[in-house]
Amino acid sequence: MMKRIMIALVALLGMTTAFAGEEKSNAVEVSSVYNTNFNFRKLAETLRLSSDQRSIAEDVHNTFTIEMNNAAVAAKDDKREMVERAVANDIRNMRYVLNKEQLAKYVLLLNTTLENRGLK
Repeated sequence: MMKRIMIALVALLGMTTAFAGEEKSNAVEVSSVYNTNFNFRKLAETLRLSSDQRSIAEDVHNTFTIEMNNAAVAAKDDKREMVERAVANDIRNMRYVLNKEQLAKYVLLLNTTLENRGLK
């Protein structure tokens, strides 16, 4: 009888640990969707940014990253609105830095990234 209780206790402990580990893993996966860190040098090459444009665009992107990180830790009901606001602010600010062709390419890349991550 004691042996059965111990086996049940070990099984219960094992299932609880596995469940808690999976929950933490899912939280990390979900928050990683909002991570907007990427190789800015490659983006600058793709958009053919001048050094001045690159510097300013990098500052704008850092603001976007902060806003997306805030969305990642926000309440579930607020996430979508915060992402939409962050994207709108980013595009509005990039409009001051990039010319029409660069902005069109940037918006395409941004939308593709957001769609791939399930944020759009």
